[in-house]
Amino acid sequence: MGFFKDLFDLDEYDLEDAFRDLFGPRKRTILDDFNEVVIEPIREELNDIKEEIKSSNQRVKNEFKKKCKEISPELGEAVEKLDRTAITIRNHIEASSSRSAKYLRKRVKSINQLQEGDHLFVDGKIGPDIYTHHGLYVGDGYVIHYDNGVVCEVTYEEFDSGRKVYILDSPIIYSRETVVYRARMRLGENKYDLFFNNCEHFVRWCRGSDEWEINRD
Repeated sequence: MGFFKDLFDLDEYDLEDAFRDLFGPRKRTILDDFNEVVIEPIREELNDIKEEIKSSNQRVKNEFKKKCKEISPELGEAVEKLDRTAITIRNHIEASSSRSAKYLRKRVKSINQLQEGDHLFVDGKIGPDIYTHHGLYVGDGYVIHYDNGVVCEVTYEEFDSGRKVYILDSPIIYSRETVVYRARMRLGENKYDLFFNNCEHFVRWCRGSDEWEINRD
Protein backbone atom coordinates (compact mmCIF):
# COMPACT_ATOMS: atom_id res chain seq x y z
CA MET A 1 0.00 0.00 0.00
CA GLY A 2 3.01 2.26 0.41
CA PHE A 3 3.09 3.20 -3.27
CA PHE A 4 -0.46 4.54 -3.19
CA LYS A 5 0.15 6.42 0.05
CA ASP A 6 3.18 8.12 -1.49
CA LEU A 7 1.43 8.74 -4.78
CA PHE A 8 -1.66 10.37 -3.31
CA ASP A 9 0.03 11.88 -0.24
CA LEU A 10 -2.25 10.06 2.22
CA ASP A 11 0.30 9.75 4.99
CA GLU A 12 -2.18 10.60 7.76
CA TYR A 13 -5.00 8.42 6.39
CA ASP A 14 -5.39 4.67 6.89
CA LEU A 15 -5.72 3.64 3.27
CA GLU A 16 -6.06 -0.04 4.11
CA ASP A 17 -9.15 0.59 6.24
CA ALA A 18 -10.60 2.74 3.45
CA PHE A 19 -10.27 -0.04 0.87
CA ARG A 20 -11.60 -2.58 3.36
CA ASP A 21 -14.67 -0.43 4.04
CA LEU A 22 -15.32 0.31 0.38
CA PHE A 23 -14.55 -2.99 -1.29
CA GLY A 24 -14.21 -5.60 1.45
CA PRO A 25 -11.15 -7.72 2.34
CA ARG A 26 -11.05 -9.60 -1.01
CA LYS A 27 -10.52 -6.46 -3.14
CA ARG A 28 -7.99 -5.07 -0.67
CA THR A 29 -5.99 -8.29 -0.83
CA ILE A 30 -5.91 -8.16 -4.64
CA LEU A 31 -4.60 -4.59 -4.47
CA ASP A 32 -1.94 -5.64 -1.98
CA ASP A 33 -0.81 -8.46 -4.27
CA PHE A 34 -0.59 -6.06 -7.22
CA ASN A 35 1.43 -3.65 -5.08
CA GLU A 36 3.85 -6.37 -3.94
CA VAL A 37 4.32 -8.15 -7.29
CA VAL A 38 4.26 -5.22 -9.72
CA ILE A 39 4.65 -1.84 -8.08
CA GLU A 40 7.31 -2.45 -5.41
CA PRO A 41 9.89 -4.10 -7.75
CA ILE A 42 9.49 -1.19 -10.18
CA ARG A 43 9.94 1.34 -7.37
CA GLU A 44 13.06 -0.41 -6.10
CA GLU A 45 14.64 -0.47 -9.56
CA LEU A 46 13.81 3.19 -10.19
CA ASN A 47 15.19 4.17 -6.77
CA ASP A 48 18.47 2.37 -7.53
CA ILE A 49 18.77 4.20 -10.85
CA LYS A 50 17.94 7.53 -9.20
CA GLU A 51 20.62 7.00 -6.54
CA GLU A 52 23.25 6.18 -9.18
CA ILE A 53 22.41 9.34 -11.14
CA LYS A 54 22.38 11.48 -8.02
CA SER A 55 25.75 10.17 -6.80
CA SER A 56 27.25 10.63 -10.28
CA ASN A 57 26.01 14.22 -10.47
CA GLN A 58 27.43 14.95 -7.04
CA ARG A 59 30.84 13.59 -7.99
CA VAL A 60 30.85 15.86 -11.07
CA LYS A 61 30.01 18.84 -8.86
CA ASN A 62 32.79 17.88 -6.44
CA GLU A 63 35.28 17.61 -9.30
CA PHE A 64 34.25 21.03 -10.61
CA LYS A 65 34.82 22.58 -7.18
CA LYS A 66 38.18 20.84 -6.91
CA LYS A 67 39.28 22.24 -10.28
CA CYS A 68 38.19 25.74 -9.24
CA LYS A 69 40.22 25.42 -6.06
CA GLU A 70 43.27 24.30 -8.07
CA ILE A 71 42.97 27.36 -10.28
CA SER A 72 42.70 29.61 -7.27
CA PRO A 73 41.92 28.93 -3.58
CA GLU A 74 39.87 32.12 -3.56
CA LEU A 75 37.85 30.95 -6.58
CA GLY A 76 37.29 27.55 -4.98
CA GLU A 77 36.02 29.12 -1.77
CA ALA A 78 33.77 31.52 -3.67
CA VAL A 79 32.18 28.67 -5.66
CA GLU A 80 31.67 26.64 -2.48
CA LYS A 81 30.07 29.55 -0.66
CA LEU A 82 27.79 30.18 -3.62
CA ASP A 83 26.66 26.55 -3.55
CA ARG A 84 26.04 26.67 0.20
CA THR A 85 24.10 29.90 -0.05
CA ALA A 86 21.89 28.27 -2.70
CA ILE A 87 21.22 25.37 -0.31
CA THR A 88 20.22 27.81 2.44
CA ILE A 89 17.84 29.67 0.14
CA ARG A 90 16.33 26.40 -1.10
CA ASN A 91 15.81 25.30 2.50
CA HIS A 92 13.64 28.34 3.17
CA ILE A 93 11.74 28.02 -0.11
CA GLU A 94 10.95 24.36 0.50
CA ALA A 95 9.96 25.01 4.12
CA SER A 96 7.57 27.79 3.10
CA SER A 97 6.04 25.93 0.16
CA SER A 98 3.59 23.17 1.05
CA ARG A 99 3.55 22.11 -2.60
CA SER A 100 7.30 21.38 -2.72
CA ALA A 101 7.31 19.83 0.75
CA LYS A 102 4.56 17.44 -0.34
CA TYR A 103 6.88 15.71 -2.79
CA LEU A 104 10.15 16.00 -0.86
CA ARG A 105 9.16 14.62 2.52
CA LYS A 106 9.30 10.99 3.54
CA ARG A 107 7.85 10.68 7.02
CA VAL A 108 9.68 8.63 9.65
CA LYS A 109 7.04 6.50 11.33
CA SER A 110 9.40 4.36 13.38
CA ILE A 111 13.04 4.73 14.39
CA ASN A 112 13.46 1.09 13.32
CA GLN A 113 13.19 2.12 9.65
CA LEU A 114 16.29 4.33 9.89
CA GLN A 115 19.81 3.44 8.78
CA GLU A 116 23.12 4.89 9.93
CA GLY A 117 23.92 7.90 7.79
CA ASP A 118 20.30 8.85 7.03
CA HIS A 119 19.69 12.56 6.45
CA LEU A 120 16.91 13.68 8.82
CA PHE A 121 15.06 16.95 9.15
CA VAL A 122 12.25 18.51 11.15
CA ASP A 123 10.37 21.78 10.92
CA GLY A 124 12.34 24.58 12.55
CA LYS A 125 11.58 25.73 16.08
CA ILE A 126 10.59 29.19 14.85
CA GLY A 127 7.89 27.70 12.65
CA PRO A 128 7.33 25.24 9.78
CA ASP A 129 7.16 28.06 7.23
CA ILE A 130 10.56 29.54 8.11
CA TYR A 131 13.16 26.79 7.75
CA THR A 132 13.85 23.10 8.35
CA HIS A 133 16.42 21.78 10.83
CA HIS A 134 18.71 18.92 9.79
CA GLY A 135 20.63 16.15 11.51
CA LEU A 136 22.44 12.90 10.72
CA TYR A 137 21.23 9.62 12.17
CA VAL A 138 24.27 7.71 13.51
CA GLY A 139 22.54 4.60 14.82
CA ASP A 140 21.42 3.27 18.21
CA GLY A 141 18.84 6.04 18.55
CA TYR A 142 21.27 8.98 18.25
CA VAL A 143 21.53 11.99 15.94
CA ILE A 144 24.44 14.38 15.34
CA HIS A 145 23.48 17.92 14.44
CA TYR A 146 24.24 21.60 14.95
CA ASP A 147 22.49 22.74 18.14
CA ASN A 148 22.88 26.27 19.48
CA GLY A 149 25.92 26.76 17.27
CA VAL A 150 27.74 23.57 18.31
CA VAL A 151 27.91 20.14 16.65
CA CYS A 152 26.67 17.66 19.24
CA GLU A 153 25.24 14.17 19.60
CA VAL A 154 21.74 13.82 21.05
CA THR A 155 19.05 11.20 21.32
CA TYR A 156 16.51 10.89 18.53
CA GLU A 157 13.84 12.15 20.92
CA GLU A 158 15.91 15.23 21.79
CA PHE A 159 16.37 15.94 18.10
CA ASP A 160 12.71 15.70 17.17
CA SER A 161 11.44 17.52 20.30
CA GLY A 162 7.98 16.16 19.60
CA ARG A 163 7.99 17.28 15.96
CA LYS A 164 7.48 15.09 12.89
CA VAL A 165 10.74 13.75 11.47
CA TYR A 166 11.38 13.27 7.76
CA ILE A 167 14.12 11.66 5.67
CA LEU A 168 15.77 13.77 2.97
CA ASP A 169 17.09 11.77 0.04
CA SER A 170 20.25 13.85 -0.37
CA PRO A 171 23.28 12.60 -2.35
CA ILE A 172 25.51 10.07 -0.59
CA ILE A 173 28.83 9.04 -2.12
CA TYR A 174 30.56 7.56 0.92
CA SER A 175 29.80 4.35 2.76
CA ARG A 176 27.42 4.82 5.67
CA GLU A 177 30.21 3.89 8.07
CA THR A 178 32.38 6.68 6.61
CA VAL A 179 29.48 9.14 6.79
CA VAL A 180 29.10 8.52 10.53
CA TYR A 181 32.87 8.76 11.01
CA ARG A 182 32.94 12.13 9.27
CA ALA A 183 30.14 13.37 11.51
CA ARG A 184 31.97 12.32 14.68
CA MET A 185 35.12 14.08 13.41
CA ARG A 186 33.30 17.39 13.81
CA LEU A 187 31.76 16.87 17.25
CA GLY A 188 32.33 19.99 19.34
CA GLU A 189 32.77 22.26 16.33
CA ASN A 190 31.35 25.75 16.93
CA LYS A 191 31.71 27.31 13.47
CA TYR A 192 28.00 27.68 12.69
CA ASP A 193 27.14 30.14 9.95
CA LEU A 194 23.62 30.54 8.58
CA PHE A 195 24.71 30.92 4.95
CA PHE A 196 27.98 28.99 4.75
CA ASN A 197 28.03 26.34 7.49
CA ASN A 198 24.57 25.54 8.83
CA CYS A 199 22.92 22.31 9.95
CA GLU A 200 22.02 21.18 6.43
CA HIS A 201 25.51 21.95 5.09
CA PHE A 202 26.93 19.80 7.90
CA VAL A 203 24.82 16.76 7.02
CA ARG A 204 25.46 17.10 3.29
CA TRP A 205 29.20 17.36 3.97
CA CYS A 206 29.12 14.19 6.04
CA ARG A 207 27.36 12.29 3.26
CA GLY A 208 29.88 13.51 0.70
CA SER A 209 28.08 16.41 -0.91
CA ASP A 210 31.32 18.39 -1.21
CA GLU A 211 35.05 18.08 -0.61
CA TRP A 212 35.58 21.58 0.76
CA GLU A 213 37.50 21.28 4.03
CA ILE A 214 36.16 23.71 6.61
CA ASN A 215 38.68 25.64 8.62
CA ARG A 216 38.20 24.40 12.18
CA ASP A 217 41.21 26.04 13.83
